[in-house]
Amino acid sequence: MEPRVYEYSCGSRWIAEHRGVSSSEGKSEIDIACPPEFGGHAGYWTPEHLLVLSVEVCVMTTFLALFEKRGGVLISYESQTVGKASMRDWTFRFTDICVKPKIVVKGEKCVGLARESIERAAGECLISRSLKLRTVVRPTIESVA
Repeated sequence: MEPRVYEYSCGSRWIAEHRGVSSSEGKSEIDIACPPEFGGHAGYWTPEHLLVLSVEVCVMTTFLALFEKRGGVLISYESQTVGKASMRDWTFRFTDICVKPKIVVKGEKCVGLARESIERAAGECLISRSLKLRTVVRPTIESVA
């Protein structure tokens, strides 16, 4: 049996200077640029931000799928994520990404389910598993009655 193969396509178009527009069929365009520290422009999505965001969104959506399958009741989820890049062995690259989700669940029973689900999500996230960097998830989990 052949393994399933999924394709995700997108495109980018140069506008001016170090700016452009990226798109994917059926989705809104996003304005892109390289970051100011590399001669780009402030206020635009950069490849660096999009990489960090990809890990953050993947951890969140993987958590949501796992938590839902286990019967958890979610009240809210929000997160902040920081990616660190530095020069190592004469190569500039991302070394780690830290995702800090704040998860609120219904009832104490769901706290354990949420903790197990977010720990699994960190390891099962397709994006972070595909990158040569360390992904750390530091959740805060609360319950409400």
